[in-house]
Amino acid sequence: MMTARHGASPSSAGQRPATGGFVIGHGEEAFLGAGWHERELRQPGRTPYRGVEREASFQLTEVHGGACLTLLLTAPVSVFGEAYRAELLQDGRGIGHIVLENDNWAVRRFRLLAPLAGIDSHFELRSDMAFVPAKTLEGNRDFREISCYLAAALVTAGGPDPLAADSSPPA
Repeated sequence: MMTARHGASPSSAGQRPATGGFVIGHGEEAFLGAGWHERELRQPGRTPYRGVEREASFQLTEVHGGACLTLLLTAPVSVFGEAYRAELLQDGRGIGHIVLENDNWAVRRFRLLAPLAGIDSHFELRSDMAFVPAKTLEGNRDFREISCYLAAALVTAGGPDPLAADSSPPA
């Protein structure tokens, strides 16, 4: 059985994450804090991802205000029976909401704030929605709590994509 990582942080491991974000399957461990499950790959040739608990954290360095954080994620909307909803925080400040209407992979972009101290930022993904596969799917022996699945978090220049729903900072 896979277990979530709790309490890990880049600084506690003596590592400093690289800049630009991360892609699951390519050294993401240095970025991840609490709330992440082990890396998964359901089908050969597909994008690896990690299950995320109700609250998960990660750290990025050399973050600049006005840059953009792009997330590639999905959620088990068909299991929830309603749209998936989550909030993204940067250094404890809300930078946007995520709404996923179906089970497809989605890209969501968020304008970043200037870090509170230095050039590093701590991010949190929070949702009240989660499921335990073993309690929901007959015959499943996976007892992890899963809120969504994330494949990448990348920092790019520029503001949010106006076509990416629910990616603007709250008013």
